[in-house]
Amino acid sequence: MKSLAYNTKHGKTHVKCGVKKDLSNIQISDKDWHDPLDKMQIAIFMQSGGYAPYWSGFGHVRNGSKHQGVDLFAEPGTRVYACLEGIVYSMSELKGYGKTIILEITSNTAINILKKRKETINYKLLYPKIKHTVNNSIIDGEQAFGPNYDENSNVFYIYYAHLDKYATDISVGSKVKVGDIIGATGTTGIDETKSKHKGPHLHFEITTQIAKGLTGRVNPSFFIQYDIPTNTKYTYNSCVDYTIIKKNINDYLPIYSKQLEYRENN
Repeated sequence: MKSLAYNTKHGKTHVKCGVKKDLSNIQISDKDWHDPLDKMQIAIFMQSGGYAPYWSGFGHVRNGSKHQGVDLFAEPGTRVYACLEGIVYSMSELKGYGKTIILEITSNTAINILKKRKETINYKLLYPKIKHTVNNSIIDGEQAFGPNYDENSNVFYIYYAHLDKYATDISVGSKVKVGDIIGATGTTGIDETKSKHKGPHLHFEITTQIAKGLTGRVNPSFFIQYDIPTNTKYTYNSCVDYTIIKKNINDYLPIYSKQLEYRENN
């Protein structure tokens, strides 16, 4: 198996690449995959209330700081689903993540479905460069993957974080099927002394390693589809003043009214 080197802000990183499998004969139905949430939207507001959809993306999207997954808007108590058939690897409270469930995916069928989704969705990075919110410099933003991500791994892990509670019928080692309810969203793991809860969300990760930082991780946007604003003036360049967003909400963000309402009332 060969390894391809890519230049990143931390030097060269490697992605293991083997012979690409022919996935053309794999068809994905509703029984093969379930989105982690019933309604899939990027969290357009930070917990503090600032409007910055790119802040919810994968990579160095937070003024150069790492974000290991994507944040999907979810009011506390929203049901969370197993995307693929797998085993509950971990149910624990992690620093910065709060109550977290990690599913281990080892079935060849499930892994091939994951790869087929990447091929079908064909996601392109939306904001590889962003503007620093403090000094306005242009810096690296969204990334495709982290160091040592192995696209041909025989195991994948899916993280679901900031949960309020776990489903009562699962425990570590439990087998889960596609679409099983595994928990409910919350705001655990967020330091309330530093941040409010104006942008509640499910933090969602896909990785081939249980490791820190971006190691082993891949941008979940390659595998899931969600609503995200496409008005570049207000989306990718900077953290826009909330008053501008509120004033012009109906011009370009009508489907995000629930997020706006939550931000207003909390």
